[in-house]
Amino acid sequence: MEINWLEVVIYAVVQGGYYSLMALGLTLVYGIGRIVNLAHGSLIMFGVYAYYVFSTILKIDPFLAIVMAMLLTGIIGAITHRSSIHPVLGDDVAIMVVTLTIGVLLSEVLIMFFTSKTVSIINPLKPFGHIRFLGVLLSWTQVISFFLSVALFFLVTLFINVSKIGKALQAMAQDREAAMLMGINVNALYVLVMIMAAMLAAIGGIMVSLPGASVVPNLWINSIVSTFAIVILGGLGSIKGSLLGSLIVAFSEQIVYYTLPQGGGMILIAPLAVMVAVLLVRPKGLFGKRVEMED
Repeated sequence: MEINWLEVVIYAVVQGGYYSLMALGLTLVYGIGRIVNLAHGSLIMFGVYAYYVFSTILKIDPFLAIVMAMLLTGIIGAITHRSSIHPVLGDDVAIMVVTLTIGVLLSEVLIMFFTSKTVSIINPLKPFGHIRFLGVLLSWTQVISFFLSVALFFLVTLFINVSKIGKALQAMAQDREAAMLMGINVNALYVLVMIMAAMLAAIGGIMVSLPGASVVPNLWINSIVSTFAIVILGGLGSIKGSLLGSLIVAFSEQIVYYTLPQGGGMILIAPLAVMVAVLLVRPKGLFGKRVEMED
């Protein structure tokens, strides 16, 4: 079957928009807090299931349910930091062990409550139907979710670069001790970053799940593989790297899906293969530095 490469590119750009939100949270946590959060995938999964509970089980308006799911996931992120990550700050190995344990525990609890079956979620954008763009059929769900994801990505980036809190976050990223001497409440900023990252994880997961109107139990492992590949590929701590990495990973996944037999079952291989290939040439990723928070 002949491949429509324009279709591949358009679908990759749309998918990359969703991925950028999920990866941005992980980028901020590492770029500012120097925390490798292996629980990020489970927070993505938690956000989608929270949306399912609010919208489907509790019958809350879907748009309000999205906001509530983000807020609840943000609270979980804050609790996770204060209870488990804060006590081991400065010990990278301990942080990875703790966050991995939390991630596995959270995902198992969700599976225990919701079973291992695929769960259908409400797609409030479904009634808008479909649109053809350059001959490629897209649902309005994909289009709206893409633009919302990109808009949120740039709004968060603008907040980091322009606001007083954002400047304080950049100061902390550059030198934590100096920031404390300047009177910056570093502990509060750590919590704020975790809340932001968790909320971005939730909305990113929901945006990815809405077009298919379902959530699968292995979402957490799929999410953590893709987001870590994106962040490492773009360069740890680099915001622009996470955006470019999102597009590259999405494009690689679409190529695998369209070109290989049973490509849908091999999608997870694509981001890992691209990540390794780039690291062999640029060990720090495309834009990797010790700390990078762009102006």
